[in-house]
Amino acid sequence: MKSYGLSLATAAVLGDEKKKMAAETASSEGDEGSFNLTVEEKEALCGLDSSFFGFLSRREDGARTKTLLNKAIHCYESLIVKAEGKVDSDFFCQLGHFNLLLEDYSKALSSYQRYYSLQTDYWKNAAFLYGLGLVYFYYNAFHWATRAFQDVLYVDPSFCRAKEIHLRLGFMFKVNTDYESSLKHFQLALIDGNASTLSSVEIQFHIAQLYETQQKYHFAKEAYEQLLQIESLPSQVKATILQQLGWMHHNMDLVGDKVTKERYAIQYLQKSLEEDPNSGQSWYFLGRCYSSIGKVQDAFVSYRQSIDKSEASADTWCSIGVLYQQQNQPMDALQAYICAVQLDHGHAAAWMDLGILYESCNQPQDAIKCYLNATRSKSCSHTSALTSRIMFLQAQLCNLPQGNLQNKTKLLPSIEEAWSLPIPAELTSRQGAMNTAHQGFDKDESLHLALQNDDQPLFPTGSTRYLQADSTETLFPKFSDKMHKHTTSFISPHSGLHKINGEGQENSESSISVNPGLRPRPQIIPSMSVSIYSTSTEVLKACRNLGKNGLSNSHILLDLCPPPRPPSSPYPPLPKEKLNPPTPSIYLENKRDAFFPPLHQFCINPKNPVTVIRGLAGALKLDLGLFSTKTLVEANNEHMVEVRTQLLQPADENWDPSGTKKIWRYENKSSHTTIAKYAQYQACSFQESLREENERRMQAKDYSDIESTSSENSGRKRKGPFKTIKCGINIDLSDNKKWKLQLHELTKLPAFVRVVSAGNLLSHVGYTILGMNTVQLCMKVPGSRIPGHQENNNFCSVNINIGPGDCEWFVVPEDYWGVLNEFCEKNNLNFLMSSWWPNLEDLYEANVPVYRFIQRPGDLVWINAGTVHWVQAIGWCNNIAWNVGPLTAFQYKLAVERYEWNKLQSVKSVVPMVHLSWNMARNIKVSDPKLFEMIKYCLLKILKQCQTLREALVAAGKEVLWHGRINDEPAPYCSICEVEVFNLLFVTNESNSQKTYIVHCQNCARKASGNLENFVVLEQYKMEDLMQVYDQFTLAPSLSSAS
Repeated sequence: MKSYGLSLATAAVLGDEKKKMAAETASSEGDEGSFNLTVEEKEALCGLDSSFFGFLSRREDGARTKTLLNKAIHCYESLIVKAEGKVDSDFFCQLGHFNLLLEDYSKALSSYQRYYSLQTDYWKNAAFLYGLGLVYFYYNAFHWATRAFQDVLYVDPSFCRAKEIHLRLGFMFKVNTDYESSLKHFQLALIDGNASTLSSVEIQFHIAQLYETQQKYHFAKEAYEQLLQIESLPSQVKATILQQLGWMHHNMDLVGDKVTKERYAIQYLQKSLEEDPNSGQSWYFLGRCYSSIGKVQDAFVSYRQSIDKSEASADTWCSIGVLYQQQNQPMDALQAYICAVQLDHGHAAAWMDLGILYESCNQPQDAIKCYLNATRSKSCSHTSALTSRIMFLQAQLCNLPQGNLQNKTKLLPSIEEAWSLPIPAELTSRQGAMNTAHQGFDKDESLHLALQNDDQPLFPTGSTRYLQADSTETLFPKFSDKMHKHTTSFISPHSGLHKINGEGQENSESSISVNPGLRPRPQIIPSMSVSIYSTSTEVLKACRNLGKNGLSNSHILLDLCPPPRPPSSPYPPLPKEKLNPPTPSIYLENKRDAFFPPLHQFCINPKNPVTVIRGLAGALKLDLGLFSTKTLVEANNEHMVEVRTQLLQPADENWDPSGTKKIWRYENKSSHTTIAKYAQYQACSFQESLREENERRMQAKDYSDIESTSSENSGRKRKGPFKTIKCGINIDLSDNKKWKLQLHELTKLPAFVRVVSAGNLLSHVGYTILGMNTVQLCMKVPGSRIPGHQENNNFCSVNINIGPGDCEWFVVPEDYWGVLNEFCEKNNLNFLMSSWWPNLEDLYEANVPVYRFIQRPGDLVWINAGTVHWVQAIGWCNNIAWNVGPLTAFQYKLAVERYEWNKLQSVKSVVPMVHLSWNMARNIKVSDPKLFEMIKYCLLKILKQCQTLREALVAAGKEVLWHGRINDEPAPYCSICEVEVFNLLFVTNESNSQKTYIVHCQNCARKASGNLENFVVLEQYKMEDLMQVYDQFTLAPSLSSAS
């Protein structure tokens, strides 16, 4: 999809003859007046939009084009003034593109905003969204840039600059420490064969560096070494790779003992300097390596080279200070540290080392000042230890006689005196350059190889006020407001989008249609009235010939939907006294209560985000002992358990590892063990707790009270150190042979909460989705956490506590998930993929209600569709859980909304909603009109897509081969971008011949092979079969009307 051209062509198509004549008059007046572009110039400008950004200078006529752009901008601005701003919206969009190509970002942003304010369906214009994203990327407004780029890929996955988008998303996610998302986008960029501002070698380097950042050092080493095997590797890239390998060997235990690894490190760094002898960073790293093995003179020489070759670095001067301190030269060390902190006032290591120096010279007051400066730095990782040291030194000073400090001779100048010492000549010549150096991404048209500094750069000072006023506060908040009512047109038969390409919006009467003579809009497919009540024959007839021109790079404007948006916080906000609502709870006394129909209706009611069914196990006489640790070990002791290593914290708090501040990020590392080994850990944990309890009881009561009071007071300021615990999760109980007794016991449950039932949508997927339509078990010790999340595709979930201990639950209603998503973004977290534990104070301040309750052994917790929740074990316990999909419009709507949101976020949807919808149409009689319309609309959309794509393939001369589908076969997903692929599968020739069938979606296949010559297309369903399913899926009479 390209940006729309100028509006005379549009007026001719959509307007009546009167409007057309008015537009022509306005156009001719413009041509005779201030609009002085020649026909040749108009043709040269035709088609220029944001997609040329970064590529203009590569054209032979690049310089001439830039001159022409300046002239065009002048003409456009003159016309706007003449028309008093009342021009067609596309006019502003094109002006934005021209300013962007000339790198006038503030004017580009202003023009784009005017276009946005005038064009209601701006989201269909991929080139506009791309240009807007580039402007935000330039200003380092990564949150908004990410949103704009994701919108481009959502509305037009085959956008010609998708590779550039993936590169920038990779960089931005890396800066925001979302490394998994970053890696995915870099890999998507790497497989894309289209032109790019970065070479494939540079992209591979970024992937290797990403592994290194994630501390996956062996992956990084392997990736770097593979790059070194490439012939004709650019010298700069080779030098940087060798530099990274050298520094990795210095820091990590990749090979042998310390002597061996330092030898490798020095060899790599020396080879790097052979490629680039002017790299100050490599000289610095080499100095660090020499210093660590005691080669002091070599280290000094390397540090001096580092200062000579590059701008003065705080790291270098700090290392020189350490070297002087080790050589017992305190004055030289002091001067070096002062240089470091003058270059970087927040250099925590330099302040800490300076404090140690002062302390070693018996100057505690100066040491305290340095330690305090270190703790104020954001980069300080020793805050807790430094705080303790400061308190210790302060206590010492209080106990010393007053005269002692005053009469003592100082070995070093005080920190205030040292600050004003003359700076060494080596530093003064470079300090100014260092202070003004711009960090981060280059401002030119192409992305450079951002190697060392991943910090987010500051906004340019000249445009800060403009950007804050016009973009972050004005533009995207409007996006959210407009989008909220379009959560997903995928399921909305009344949105107007069930017609194929409804007519475009006419220009408002107050605007003047100006024709600058550029390219027309892309061809719009004529409107055809096809609704969910049309027959399949009518649908296919309406679609006929849409693909007659074959496959093309432009997006077929067929059933476009606006990008989904999270819901805004419900209005009006709840009063503070309603932010801790009582949890809906049902108490069962017998089996009849459990099977009472109103219980089912109560649980699935959207007004109840959670329901606790108390005493379920007792009422149904469930044998929970079958799921006890003892029975599990006896049944399958070598069964796999995923382990999450966590920190033991209070349930309603989440602190950083140092215990100094509350955070949302929850760190937990993944590993694997067996049921037997985790059971042993559970038992040891219990015995250790008993031992600690006995020791506490033996202590004197008054001492215990004092200790309790002091820890309580100190806890208000800081927590920790935290004990490490392990939580066993995702234990698969799907194998009926291994877990026959356990799974049979669960058939005692009421139908609406069973793992398998006719009324459970997940039972109609047709294959196993582990943990969703199968049972999973968790084994826990006190403090074990399941971080905040919504269930996959917003399905309901069932959780039964086996015991013997309790669990504490925190629950937030579905319509507040947008608020939690916003909190995650503010904390550099991915709502869908990161581990996070909400700060309750933040939620209450944002008027978010939180249900909080205890789940006891035998209690069943029903989590309704879309509910956000997080859980912490109070005692030692096991839990079993699975998902359920009630046959309701509410459940289906939320599942599809999340399916679309996942697509926007480049996250795989575990539930294949298209595949499921066709299976529902085959298997289920639907009497709910709302649910029927949503399913039928999904079928309609997919039927049209299948027919149009198939016709386009045939027109392009691409044979479609019959493949079929076997029972229980999982729904296919693209092996590259992980979107669901329905019916027409694009498989590489090699994969097809080997019968491995590695599936691609159409967009990824065409990125790898533009004309699809390396792919075969396999068909899983006959169109006649799909037409039959579509026609036979009709609204069933409701039970009341039937009776």
